Formats: sequence, C-alpha cells, structure tokens
Amino acid sequence: MVDPDGNRLPEVEWVMSAGVFPTAAAIDGSAQGDLPCLATTYSQFMGVARRDGGPNGVQYTWFSPAIDADGNPLQEPIGPLDDRAEIVLDPVEIKGLYAGTGADFGGMLG
Repeated sequence: MVDPDGNRLPEVEWVMSAGVFPTAAAIDGSAQGDLPCLATTYSQFMGVARRDGGPNGVQYTWFSPAIDADGNPLQEPIGPLDDRAEIVLDPVEIKGLYAGTGADFGGMLG
C-alpha cells in the first residue's frame, strides 16, 4: 500500500476491491497484506484506517483510488497471474462509513 508519491501507508487496516469478484484483506503495520484474487483483473481499490479523536475515539480515513492531474488512474491493473502488486491510494477524510449487503462492501458517508 503506497500513496501517489510511493510512500508506504502503514495506517491502512483494510483494502477492498468490488469488481466482478469482490475481495478484501487486512493490511499489516508494514503496509502489506495477502489479497485473495480470482481469475479476473482488478483495477480499483479502496482502503480504510482508524484515526484517534473522533466519536468514541475513532474516526475513519478513506483511501480512494489515486489519479493523476488529468484524471487517469495511477493504479496498474492487477491480473490473475500477478503474484505481487503495489496498490496506490489517496487519503480522503470522511464523516463515517456504511455497511453494504451482499457483494456491496459499503462505502463512505459525505
């Protein structure tokens, strides 16, 4: 997990992708994790982290897909034969999260 400048994002706790075959993984303190991927190409990822100071001591930072100045994604697609990949995310402060049903992972509020 890295930001658009290539810096690791150790605060990210979860990464998700909601394509044809949704997937999610816990991320460790060194900004790495094992994301189970099926026989498809994954191109958009989201991440979430907790921050101190919010309601009940917890607020969230949502990490959305990073884009360049022209709006093009910085994330290279991850294919079914890739063993390792770097996921590029941008932090966005949010007001909360909602939980989805079925294959809908949910998302950010406001």
